[in-house]
Amino acid sequence: MQAHCTVKHDVVVATGGGRDLHADIYTPANPNGAGILMIHGGGWRQGSKEMLPSQADAYCRWGFTCVATEYRLTPESPWPAQIHDVKAALRWMRANAEMLGIEKDRIAAHGNSAGAHLALLLGGTPGHELFEGDGGNAAESTAVQGIVAIFPPVEFY
Repeated sequence: MQAHCTVKHDVVVATGGGRDLHADIYTPANPNGAGILMIHGGGWRQGSKEMLPSQADAYCRWGFTCVATEYRLTPESPWPAQIHDVKAALRWMRANAEMLGIEKDRIAAHGNSAGAHLALLLGGTPGHELFEGDGGNAAESTAVQGIVAIFPPVEFY
């Protein structure tokens, strides 16, 4: 399936709840210098980073380097562990931007369903202490420059 990129599976990007958190890194054949943090859906209680290969491959076709991250699900850890883990993965991307071949100020978040909710929270809470967590690379920013939110659970009044 990953015709437009190479994939490195199960890279440790952070720690959360006393365990390693992993991501799959999708590197395009012709990188454009931008990165996308990909966040799976599943109602915060199920799902995995393995749900994202076809979407990552599509982004790779356009030159985006993708990091599909896992996060602790609610049966394992209650809220706000999920946003803490996603922010830790984002900080890891910034800390490893050179190795990933991306620019620190060109990172977007992509999420589906519950992952879209977490992507929107990334966009709205950079530097907000309650949401940052302690998963590593604390000196790095958790701001994103763009958000792709597919079917997020939101309600507007």
